Amino acid sequence: MEKNIGQSNEAFIVLKPSSNEKGNDDDIYSVNRELFYPTPENVNCLLSALNHLNKEELLNIGTIKEKFKDNIILKKEKDLKLEDAEKLSFENGCNILGGVYLNLIYSYGIELGKENNSFRVTADDAEFMTTLYPDLIPFFSDINSLNQEQKTFSQGVIYNNTGSFRVIEVDCQKRFFTPDVLKKITVLKRIYRHLAKINIPFNKDNARCNLIHTPENLDELSLHRQIYDDRIIR
Repeated sequence: MEKNIGQSNEAFIVLKPSSNEKGNDDDIYSVNRELFYPTPENVNCLLSALNHLNKEELLNIGTIKEKFKDNIILKKEKDLKLEDAEKLSFENGCNILGGVYLNLIYSYGIELGKENNSFRVTADDAEFMTTLYPDLIPFFSDINSLNQEQKTFSQGVIYNNTGSFRVIEVDCQKRFFTPDVLKKITVLKRIYRHLAKINIPFNKDNARCNLIHTPENLDELSLHRQIYDDRIIR
């Protein structure tokens, strides 16, 4: 039986290779290709920052201020804890950076569904790369039109999106309508990216801070579901 990513009205989150893959299968603190260097100590710092974020600080995060301005309503229902993030990492087969984001989702009352699927992306998967990142179209269609800086940037995006992804369904039925969930997980994604970059050391030559992907509107939800579903390991 083929697996699909939920139903048409269900949101989902995607753990990218840097928040999904482990360098050592038994070590959730080991990130494949050493893109990030999490430890219990610096992960605790990240959890503390996530627990104590206030709205004024939130609106100082550029990617949130630009998109949402003052129209942000978030209510944390419980604090994030290291043991919870570690447990979620083990349960979902991801590294600790993925576990922290899942812990963040739960702390704001969003529940995950039953579907948890994985897929792999290779560096030459132009359809995937250009669907998620339209700015990469020239890299695949006319690379000679790019200067060296543009080529280097594009190669970095491709490198960070090559490997094993994990797609986890979000349960939209119990408490929230899908558009509300999309907005909430988008804000939480941007908070997480911002604070992870500050608190978790990373390989500045290779790593980008976009550890997580979430569709940000209903159009992206439909388009990205299809591009992911076509690649699910069955």
